[in-house]
Amino acid sequence: MTDHLTCCMYRSLPFCEVDGERLFDYLNSSCLVPLRYGNCEPLRTLWGGKEEFQNDWNNELQEWFGMVWIKCSKPHPASIGIMMPYGPRSSWHNLTISIPNSKTHQKDAYQQLLEVTDRLFELLKFDYGYLCLNSEYWYKNMMETLVDGGKILREQAVGIDWPLYLPGIYWVNYLGSAYEAAGMDWRGLPGPILNELSNGVRIRLSEIPSDWKDDPKGTWNDALTQLGIGWFFSKDGEKPYLGLGDKHRDRFAAPRGAARSNKDQER
Repeated sequence: MTDHLTCCMYRSLPFCEVDGERLFDYLNSSCLVPLRYGNCEPLRTLWGGKEEFQNDWNNELQEWFGMVWIKCSKPHPASIGIMMPYGPRSSWHNLTISIPNSKTHQKDAYQQLLEVTDRLFELLKFDYGYLCLNSEYWYKNMMETLVDGGKILREQAVGIDWPLYLPGIYWVNYLGSAYEAAGMDWRGLPGPILNELSNGVRIRLSEIPSDWKDDPKGTWNDALTQLGIGWFFSKDGEKPYLGLGDKHRDRFAAPRGAARSNKDQER
Protein backbone atom coordinates (compact mmCIF):
# COMPACT_ATOMS: atom_id res chain seq x y z
CA MET A 1 0.00 0.00 0.00
CA THR A 2 1.33 3.43 -0.95
CA ASP A 3 1.89 5.71 2.01
CA HIS A 4 0.55 9.25 1.69
CA LEU A 5 1.55 12.53 3.21
CA THR A 6 -1.50 14.14 4.76
CA CYS A 7 -1.83 17.68 6.04
CA CYS A 8 -4.84 18.60 8.15
CA MET A 9 -5.54 22.11 9.45
CA TYR A 10 -8.35 23.31 11.71
CA ARG A 11 -9.77 26.70 12.58
CA SER A 12 -12.04 27.61 15.47
CA LEU A 13 -14.11 30.08 13.41
CA PRO A 14 -16.10 29.19 10.29
CA PHE A 15 -14.80 30.02 6.84
CA CYS A 16 -16.25 33.11 5.17
CA GLU A 17 -16.43 34.48 1.62
CA VAL A 18 -13.03 36.15 1.67
CA ASP A 19 -11.36 32.82 2.51
CA GLY A 20 -12.49 31.42 -0.84
CA GLU A 21 -10.96 34.39 -2.64
CA ARG A 22 -7.70 34.05 -0.71
CA LEU A 23 -7.51 30.33 -1.39
CA PHE A 24 -8.13 30.74 -5.12
CA ASP A 25 -5.54 33.49 -5.50
CA TYR A 26 -2.89 31.64 -3.53
CA LEU A 27 -3.28 28.28 -5.27
CA ASN A 28 -2.87 30.02 -8.62
CA SER A 29 0.55 31.24 -7.48
CA SER A 30 1.67 28.14 -5.56
CA CYS A 31 3.52 25.00 -6.62
CA LEU A 32 0.28 23.01 -6.39
CA VAL A 33 -1.46 23.43 -9.73
CA PRO A 34 -5.28 22.94 -9.52
CA LEU A 35 -6.94 21.01 -12.33
CA ARG A 36 -10.57 20.45 -11.33
CA TYR A 37 -12.83 21.08 -8.35
CA GLY A 38 -16.34 20.36 -7.10
CA ASN A 39 -18.32 19.33 -4.03
CA CYS A 40 -18.31 15.59 -4.80
CA GLU A 41 -16.62 12.99 -6.97
CA PRO A 42 -16.21 12.98 -9.89
CA LEU A 43 -14.95 16.54 -10.00
CA ARG A 44 -16.35 18.15 -13.13
CA THR A 45 -15.53 21.87 -12.98
CA LEU A 46 -12.31 22.97 -14.62
CA TRP A 47 -10.16 25.27 -12.53
CA GLY A 48 -9.63 28.75 -13.87
CA GLY A 49 -12.63 31.05 -13.39
CA LYS A 50 -12.33 33.01 -10.15
CA GLU A 51 -15.90 34.31 -10.19
CA GLU A 52 -17.28 30.82 -10.78
CA PHE A 53 -15.17 29.37 -7.98
CA GLN A 54 -16.20 32.16 -5.63
CA ASN A 55 -19.88 31.57 -6.36
CA ASP A 56 -19.49 27.84 -5.73
CA TRP A 57 -17.56 28.52 -2.50
CA ASN A 58 -20.26 30.91 -1.29
CA ASN A 59 -22.95 28.34 -2.08
CA GLU A 60 -21.17 25.76 0.06
CA LEU A 61 -21.14 28.22 2.95
CA GLN A 62 -24.94 28.06 2.88
CA GLU A 63 -25.03 24.27 3.29
CA TRP A 64 -25.18 22.35 6.56
CA PHE A 65 -22.15 20.35 5.44
CA GLY A 66 -20.39 22.39 2.78
CA MET A 67 -17.51 20.77 0.91
CA VAL A 68 -15.02 21.82 -1.76
CA TRP A 69 -12.66 19.25 -3.28
CA ILE A 70 -9.75 20.27 -5.49
CA LYS A 71 -7.53 18.01 -7.61
CA CYS A 72 -4.02 19.27 -8.38
CA SER A 73 -1.74 17.95 -11.09
CA LYS A 74 1.72 19.30 -10.27
CA PRO A 75 4.31 18.85 -8.84
CA HIS A 76 2.55 15.75 -7.49
CA PRO A 77 -1.04 14.52 -7.88
CA ALA A 78 -2.47 16.19 -4.76
CA SER A 79 -6.01 16.32 -3.38
CA ILE A 80 -7.26 19.28 -1.34
CA GLY A 81 -10.45 19.04 0.67
CA ILE A 82 -12.27 21.80 2.56
CA MET A 83 -15.04 20.87 4.99
CA MET A 84 -17.53 23.36 6.46
CA PRO A 85 -19.84 21.49 8.87
CA TYR A 86 -22.54 23.27 10.87
CA GLY A 87 -24.90 22.12 13.59
CA PRO A 88 -25.02 21.47 17.36
CA ARG A 89 -21.94 19.22 17.34
CA SER A 90 -19.79 21.29 15.00
CA SER A 91 -16.87 23.36 16.32
CA TRP A 92 -14.38 23.60 13.43
CA HIS A 93 -13.86 24.01 9.72
CA ASN A 94 -10.82 22.42 8.15
CA LEU A 95 -8.63 21.87 5.11
CA THR A 96 -6.75 18.70 4.20
CA ILE A 97 -4.08 18.00 1.61
CA SER A 98 -3.13 14.47 0.56
CA ILE A 99 -0.08 13.69 -1.60
CA PRO A 100 1.35 10.26 -2.49
CA ASN A 101 4.73 9.90 -0.75
CA SER A 102 6.80 8.65 -3.67
CA LYS A 103 10.08 6.91 -2.91
CA THR A 104 11.70 9.47 -5.19
CA HIS A 105 10.52 12.34 -2.97
CA GLN A 106 13.44 14.69 -2.40
CA LYS A 107 14.01 17.01 0.53
CA ASP A 108 13.41 20.05 -1.67
CA ALA A 109 9.98 18.65 -2.58
CA TYR A 110 9.13 18.44 1.11
CA GLN A 111 10.32 22.01 1.51
CA GLN A 112 8.07 23.11 -1.36
CA LEU A 113 5.10 21.47 0.32
CA LEU A 114 5.93 23.14 3.64
CA GLU A 115 6.00 26.51 1.93
CA VAL A 116 2.43 25.83 0.78
CA THR A 117 1.18 24.64 4.17
CA ASP A 118 2.94 27.49 5.99
CA ARG A 119 1.22 30.02 3.78
CA LEU A 120 -2.19 28.38 4.01
CA PHE A 121 -1.92 28.28 7.81
CA GLU A 122 -1.30 32.02 7.84
CA LEU A 123 -3.58 33.03 4.99
CA LEU A 124 -6.67 31.15 6.20
CA LYS A 125 -5.95 31.84 9.88
CA PHE A 126 -5.88 28.26 11.11
CA ASP A 127 -5.41 27.48 14.80
CA TYR A 128 -3.92 24.01 14.58
CA GLY A 129 -2.53 21.60 12.03
CA TYR A 130 -0.23 18.69 11.37
CA LEU A 131 1.53 16.98 8.47
CA CYS A 132 2.60 13.34 8.56
CA LEU A 133 2.61 10.03 6.76
CA ASN A 134 -0.60 8.03 7.02
CA SER A 135 1.44 5.28 8.67
CA GLU A 136 2.40 7.63 11.52
CA TYR A 137 -1.20 8.75 12.00
CA TRP A 138 -2.43 5.16 11.90
CA TYR A 139 0.07 4.06 14.55
CA LYS A 140 -0.78 6.94 16.90
CA ASN A 141 -4.52 7.42 16.39
CA MET A 142 -6.16 4.27 15.07
CA MET A 143 -7.53 1.43 17.19
CA GLU A 144 -8.51 -1.97 15.84
CA THR A 145 -11.05 -4.27 17.44
CA LEU A 146 -10.21 -7.91 16.65
CA VAL A 147 -12.30 -11.04 16.82
CA ASP A 148 -11.18 -14.66 17.02
CA GLY A 149 -8.84 -15.54 14.22
CA GLY A 150 -7.39 -12.02 14.04
CA LYS A 151 -10.07 -10.61 11.74
CA ILE A 152 -10.58 -6.84 12.10
CA LEU A 153 -14.10 -6.13 13.33
CA ARG A 154 -13.82 -2.36 13.57
CA GLU A 155 -11.29 0.42 13.01
CA GLN A 156 -11.71 3.62 15.01
CA ALA A 157 -9.76 6.89 15.18
CA VAL A 158 -9.10 8.08 18.74
CA GLY A 159 -8.00 11.37 20.30
CA ILE A 160 -9.10 13.43 17.29
CA ASP A 161 -11.87 15.59 18.77
CA TRP A 162 -10.28 18.97 18.06
CA PRO A 163 -10.46 21.59 19.57
CA LEU A 164 -10.96 19.59 22.76
CA TYR A 165 -7.86 17.50 22.07
CA LEU A 166 -4.56 17.92 20.31
CA PRO A 167 -4.43 14.50 18.65
CA GLY A 168 -0.69 14.01 19.04
CA ILE A 169 2.72 15.18 17.94
CA TYR A 170 3.77 14.39 14.37
CA TRP A 171 6.46 15.02 11.78
CA VAL A 172 5.21 18.61 11.31
CA ASN A 173 3.01 20.45 13.81
CA TYR A 174 1.26 23.81 13.45
CA LEU A 175 0.30 25.57 16.67
CA GLY A 176 -1.61 28.84 16.69
CA SER A 177 -0.91 31.71 19.04
CA ALA A 178 -3.93 30.77 21.17
CA TYR A 179 -1.94 27.81 22.52
CA GLU A 180 0.93 30.03 23.61
CA ALA A 181 -1.60 32.34 25.27
CA ALA A 182 -3.00 29.31 27.10
CA GLY A 183 0.44 28.44 28.50
CA MET A 184 2.19 26.21 25.95
CA ASP A 185 5.92 26.98 25.81
CA TRP A 186 7.72 26.38 22.53
CA ARG A 187 10.48 28.98 23.02
CA GLY A 188 12.87 26.34 24.33
CA LEU A 189 12.73 24.22 21.19
CA PRO A 190 15.90 24.10 19.05
CA GLY A 191 15.99 26.77 16.36
CA PRO A 192 16.30 24.37 13.39
CA ILE A 193 12.93 22.73 14.08
CA LEU A 194 11.00 25.89 14.96
CA ASN A 195 9.64 28.27 12.32
CA GLU A 196 7.80 31.42 13.40
CA LEU A 197 4.59 32.25 11.54
CA SER A 198 2.38 35.31 11.72
CA ASN A 199 -0.26 33.45 13.74
CA GLY A 200 1.81 30.81 15.55
CA VAL A 201 4.63 28.40 14.79
CA ARG A 202 5.52 25.42 12.64
CA ILE A 203 7.50 22.64 14.35
CA ARG A 204 9.25 20.23 11.98
CA LEU A 205 10.88 17.35 13.83
CA SER A 206 13.13 15.92 11.10
CA GLU A 207 14.16 16.27 7.47
CA ILE A 208 12.03 13.37 6.26
CA PRO A 209 8.62 12.21 7.55
CA SER A 210 9.55 8.52 7.88
CA ASP A 211 11.89 9.28 10.81
CA TRP A 212 8.93 8.94 13.17
CA LYS A 213 9.37 5.15 13.12
CA ASP A 214 12.65 5.26 15.03
CA ASP A 215 12.97 8.85 16.28
CA PRO A 216 16.75 8.39 15.84
CA LYS A 217 17.73 11.62 17.59
CA GLY A 218 14.99 11.55 20.22
CA THR A 219 13.52 14.71 18.71
CA TRP A 220 9.87 13.65 19.07
CA ASN A 221 10.31 12.90 22.79
CA ASP A 222 12.34 16.05 23.40
CA ALA A 223 9.66 18.19 21.74
CA LEU A 224 6.94 16.52 23.81
CA THR A 225 8.87 17.24 26.97
CA GLN A 226 9.43 20.89 26.08
CA LEU A 227 5.85 21.55 24.95
CA GLY A 228 4.32 19.48 27.73
CA ILE A 229 3.20 15.88 27.38
CA GLY A 230 -0.12 16.73 28.98
CA TRP A 231 -1.18 18.80 25.97
CA PHE A 232 -1.21 15.87 23.55
CA PHE A 233 -3.30 12.75 23.18
CA SER A 234 -1.50 9.42 23.36
CA LYS A 235 -3.01 5.95 23.27
CA ASP A 236 -0.71 5.11 26.18
CA GLY A 237 -1.19 8.32 28.17
CA GLU A 238 -3.73 10.10 30.31
CA LYS A 239 -6.52 12.34 29.08
CA PRO A 240 -4.86 15.48 27.61
CA TYR A 241 -5.42 19.16 28.16
CA LEU A 242 -8.73 20.42 26.74
CA GLY A 243 -7.26 22.61 24.00
CA LEU A 244 -9.28 25.63 22.93
CA GLY A 245 -12.54 24.20 24.26
CA ASP A 246 -15.85 25.35 22.80
CA LYS A 247 -15.19 29.08 22.79
CA HIS A 248 -16.72 29.69 19.36
CA ARG A 249 -19.17 26.78 19.07
CA ASP A 250 -22.14 29.14 18.71
CA ARG A 251 -20.68 30.39 15.41
CA PHE A 252 -21.28 26.92 13.93
CA ALA A 253 -24.93 26.64 14.96
CA ALA A 254 -26.21 27.28 11.42
CA PRO A 255 -24.79 27.94 7.94
CA ARG A 256 -23.81 31.44 6.94
CA GLY A 257 -26.81 33.63 6.20
CA ALA A 258 -29.22 31.35 8.05
CA ALA A 259 -29.39 33.43 11.22
CA ARG A 260 -26.80 36.20 11.05
CA SER A 261 -25.01 38.56 8.68
CA ASN A 262 -21.88 37.54 6.81
CA LYS A 263 -19.78 40.14 8.55
CA ASP A 264 -20.20 38.47 11.96
CA GLN A 265 -17.57 35.83 11.23
CA GLU A 266 -14.98 37.76 9.27
CA ARG A 267 -11.75 38.47 11.11
